[in-house]
Order: sequence, then structure tokens, then C-alpha cells
Amino acid sequence: MGKNQSKLPFVIWPETEDEQKIALENSEQLAEFREYRSKIRNHPYTPYYHFCSPNGNLNDPNGICRYNGKYHMFYQQYPPIDPRQHWGHAVSEDLVHWEDLPTAIYPDPEHAVFSGNTLVEEDRVLAMYYGTERGNFVAESRDPLLLNWKKLTGNAVIPHRPGEPYRVFDPHLRREKEGYFALSGFCRDTSDGTRMAEYQFFSQNLVNWVYIGELMDDNPFLAVGEDGACPYFIHMHDDRYLLLHFSHNTGPHMYSGIYNDISHKFRPDRHVKLSFDTPGNGTLNAPCAMSDGNGGAYCIFNCADGTMEDPTYPRRGVMTMMYHITLDENENPVISPLPQYDTLHDTLLCDGAFDAKLGERIEIPARGKALDIQMTVDLSRANGFEIELLSSQYEHTTVRFAERHGTWRDRAYVTIDSTHSSLDTHQMGKSPETISVPLTGEDRKLNVRVLVDCCTVEVFCQGRIAFNMSYPTLPESDRIYLSALGGDIRTESLKIWSMKQIY
Repeated sequence: MGKNQSKLPFVIWPETEDEQKIALENSEQLAEFREYRSKIRNHPYTPYYHFCSPNGNLNDPNGICRYNGKYHMFYQQYPPIDPRQHWGHAVSEDLVHWEDLPTAIYPDPEHAVFSGNTLVEEDRVLAMYYGTERGNFVAESRDPLLLNWKKLTGNAVIPHRPGEPYRVFDPHLRREKEGYFALSGFCRDTSDGTRMAEYQFFSQNLVNWVYIGELMDDNPFLAVGEDGACPYFIHMHDDRYLLLHFSHNTGPHMYSGIYNDISHKFRPDRHVKLSFDTPGNGTLNAPCAMSDGNGGAYCIFNCADGTMEDPTYPRRGVMTMMYHITLDENENPVISPLPQYDTLHDTLLCDGAFDAKLGERIEIPARGKALDIQMTVDLSRANGFEIELLSSQYEHTTVRFAERHGTWRDRAYVTIDSTHSSLDTHQMGKSPETISVPLTGEDRKLNVRVLVDCCTVEVFCQGRIAFNMSYPTLPESDRIYLSALGGDIRTESLKIWSMKQIY
């Protein structure tokens, strides 16, 4: 037994799907997962339709892919028997409903299994990830449900080598006509501090790798002090690519740009910042993405809880919804929830139009803690509006929309403020999250979608996303209020559905 071998019992699964399904029915680990999910199902901070770990803790999502007719998602899982990062595993038919599978990749010889991605080939799936203390590993799986994984060479294929012009950290594996390419997302030292770097390597056999330089000659959008962890480099159309990554200084970022497949260089020309506070205070963390096969991408992030001080809290970390990223006519990334989330609609609680005059605070005739709110608001006579969610006398979360007009461009600013969301004394809270969104058109109408899920609030507006955590403690904290800012508003359409659970 190596010094880093996991204490979690290692299981070798059958190689046919029918035999695998029988073996999974008798899995002790899956029985523990079911017991845990049943135990926390009705906890007020357990989300209905956001993925959380079946044994308490999770970190980065990794390697979403489609193989053998199913979607697979891996993630950094912390088994209670050995609380180092392993790769947990879940499978889905639609990227919304998830079924737990046994732990996929165990540490040994690495100390812990950190972030990476997967690459689907005709008869296998490759996983490339960072193994702490060793370097970047490649593992492969060939069975129907991707239960068995074998590490190529049994060690890092891109090891740490002191004195090299690159650093080895979170990788992203892709294939082009010449062979395999891998990014290693981290940073480089400069005279004025560290700067984001995506180091690039080439191989024809996945075992022997050659360093070929950085993916970008320059990134004009990021300042000193950033890094390029958890990179995902996705082909969108023609020579247009999407790059996502996480900076430990400012959170996740997303770029659209041109990739030259001769020089293997990427030139970003569009940039979207996905969190507007520092990690720890902000909520969104590492991205995980895959091509949708039709010029777009699916993407999910993990989120940091604000209740880490509570020793009785049933989990640490939760995933966002699965997002769909497309490019608009100007090649700017646009974010929206998957249409499949509409299948979770349960009861239509509200369907109408509402007026709110300046100074009024009207209650919307719908209540709940797991909701899909879709609205079109006429701002021709106002500067903005507020929605109070998960509201009672003592707790509420506010979503605020405020216009700003200027000679440069018109914008709307969307803020999720959970400062007063909870009476929980352990709840450390998150800073209010504010994003800016472009305003278009003469009619001053804003289309907004707000998805509330017990402890999460996601706002989609003009192709952008704002996210924050909320921890209401009172059963009566389930009301919704609407008020106008700087004039009178009219919600031309307001539909609210309660949402079903995915487990």
C-alpha cells in the first residue's frame, strides 16, 4: 500500500452495462449515498434542483462529457473515511436530473485528485487532471458507465520539474489533427507580479509531452495578480473559441476569441467577468464546460457556502444550475439556463400583470422557497425595481435592478443582496453581488428570470448571470414583494412556478 493510497475501498466493476447495473444495486457506497440524501432532503438549506455531494462536501466540478448516450459529471469529492479530494461521479439523461455513481478516481500515487477535464474518443474517455505533489495525470475508462479508471503509466505524464519555464497545475486536454494538446492553467512571474498563464503541451501518445509555449501571447483583460486555474477551451464555430477559467484573486472569467490552429495561439477579444467579489466573499468558483455540439457550450460552476462555521451544517458547497453559453451576433458570450429546467415546473402559482407605483411595496400572490420567476418589466417611467424573495418580518433577500444612463452607454445594474437573509448565527454571509448588463431597445423593457432554490438565488438578465447564497431559517420566509425605484413600473408579464426536486 503506497503512502498516498486512498482509505476508501477500491472496487473493480464489471465491464458490461447490465452487469454494472446489478453491481450498482448492491453497492455499499451508493446505499450510503441514498441514506445521506434521504437524511438531508428536508433540511432548509438542501436545494431542490442544484447538485450537491451525496456525502457532504464537494469542490470543483470536473470533466462533464457525453458518452454512451449519457451525460457524466465528475467533481472533487471528500469521502468521510478519507477526506482528501477524490473524483466523485454522477450521471444524467438531461443535465438536470442526476444519479449518483461510485467514486471514480482515487488518489495514489498523488496525494489528492484535483481539477481537470475529460475527452471523449470513439471507444474510451480520457481524463486529465492535476495530482497534487506529482503533476498532471491521464486516466482512461472504456466501460459503459465509466466506472473503472486506469492511470496511464501509473504516474504523472507531465510531472513537476523544477527550473522549467512552465508550471504544472489544472489541465485541459483536447485533440487536434496533429495529436493531443494540453493546457496547464496557472500563472507566470513578471517584474511587476504574477500574471495569468495557460501553458501548452503537445503529445501524440498521451505519455510523452513537449512544452510548446503559452496559449496566449497577451490577455488584455486581466491585471497583475491573476491566475488561470481550471481552464476549459471550447470550440464554438469556425476559428472562434471560448475560454473559461478561475482566478484565485477575482473568481471566474470567460473569453471569446480567435484561435489559430497553425500557431496554436488564442487571441481573446471579448471578456465576461462572472463574479464581482473576491473568492471567499463572492460565490461562483471553478467552471466546468463541454461543447454542446452545435456552436455552444454547457457550463456549471461550484459555489462557496457562507455557513462554514457551523459544525452541524449538512454539506459544504453546491453546484450552480447547468448553463447554456452561446455567442450573439457580435460574438459576445450569452448565458441562459437550460430549457430542460422547465420540466421541473410543478404548480403555476402566479400568471398576471402588476403595477407598482413609486413608494409602494406590493405582495405578489405566490409563496415558496423553490421557484422559477419569469417577468417582463416596463421601465419607461422608472429607473428600476426591487424584488424581495424568501421574505418574512425578519428575513429577506433583495434583487435590485437599477438603470444608469450616460454618454458612453446605457446599462442596468443587477444586485443580489442577502445581507438580511438569515437569522442563523453561524451564517457568515456573502457580499452583495452586482453585475452590469447592457440595455437595448427604445421601449425600456427588461426580461428577467430569477430562480430560487432554498439557499441559492440565480438571476438571468440580458445574457448575464448573478448568483448569491441565502439561508432563511423561518418557515414563513417564503413571501415575494415588488417595489418601484425612481417612478412607476408595470410588470407586463409575471409567471411564477414552484419547482420539483431532482432526487
